[in-house]
Amino acid sequence: MCVAIALPLLVIACATPIPDGEAGQPLTVRLPLRNAHVSDGRAGFAAAFQRELVASPPATRPDAAPYLRLDTPIDANASAPARADLRRTSVLIVPGLFGDCVDTQAVPFGDGVVRSRDDQYTQAYRIYDDLGLAGIRALKVPGRASSTANGEIVARELVAEAGRGDVDRIVLIGYSKGVPDMLEGLAGLQRDGRVPAKLKSVVSVAGVVMGTPLADKFASLYDAISGAMELAGCPPSTGGEVQSMMRPLRGAWLAHAVLPSTPSYYSIVGHADRDDVALALRGFFDRLSALDRRTDGQVLLPDAILPDSTLLAVANSDHWNFVLPFARSPRRIVQAQLASGRDFPREALLRAIVRTVTAPPN
Repeated sequence: MCVAIALPLLVIACATPIPDGEAGQPLTVRLPLRNAHVSDGRAGFAAAFQRELVASPPATRPDAAPYLRLDTPIDANASAPARADLRRTSVLIVPGLFGDCVDTQAVPFGDGVVRSRDDQYTQAYRIYDDLGLAGIRALKVPGRASSTANGEIVARELVAEAGRGDVDRIVLIGYSKGVPDMLEGLAGLQRDGRVPAKLKSVVSVAGVVMGTPLADKFASLYDAISGAMELAGCPPSTGGEVQSMMRPLRGAWLAHAVLPSTPSYYSIVGHADRDDVALALRGFFDRLSALDRRTDGQVLLPDAILPDSTLLAVANSDHWNFVLPFARSPRRIVQAQLASGRDFPREALLRAIVRTVTAPPN
């Protein structure tokens, strides 16, 4: 099924060159992190990630450096911050585009075991039972719906989770298109004065924050072939999923949106070399790298950082490998086309995310 999804997208990726800009895109600038009001938390997060690797089973290399792109060496002697008691913390994860096309095997940061769709959104996260969380699950948002529609689902789920008596803190993590879905939900709650006080942390992972040139160029062509994906087993599209990732739309939305100021915001992005990109992403990678070599094959790195956030990491990975366990698929063709061939300890990465964003202030 995954390959049936990837092949029509490869046709798109190999069609025509992506232009440098599109009419209607808001004026934007590229600035160093400090000037863009983005804090650089990479050093502290790298140390936290390495601590999680050391605590992992022996099969995992206890060295974070190969998995991250760093400006300075990891300080192995850095003192670990105090850890929060996570028994009253809930983690909600918003999947990305086509998430429900692959969700019987691959949900973000899941264990990669094949299950029924109903079970997968919770059971795939039993590997994190050691964290002692009040709960961790992925939200069942349609993989082929607009960010506006999915944002309403995210908002409802967030309010419902905040209503749990055993939860005091919520960590909301969005992946890929799940990030604009998440942001639209938060903006709606802010507009209505309903942002839960229990929402403490918002994390973007490989987020389509400022859109992607791929959506700008190929939205119409995608619409023309969208029906073929239903034949491959994907739920029907309700429309607007690719348009929600277009740069003019996302830029204009960010320019006018008012997001809640109470939670802390964090970003994790990906950047891979071509040889480390899954075969199904290489056509995209080639077109995007002509604009900026810092890409994960789906989004440009500078376009994936949330405003007013703390940048936790630049993963040495394509868009899928550090989040989705395609390499554990029982289907060899899925492994060959959608997995990069490089190991990535994504479970340790998620543990480091949760530990970092819940750490008590110094």
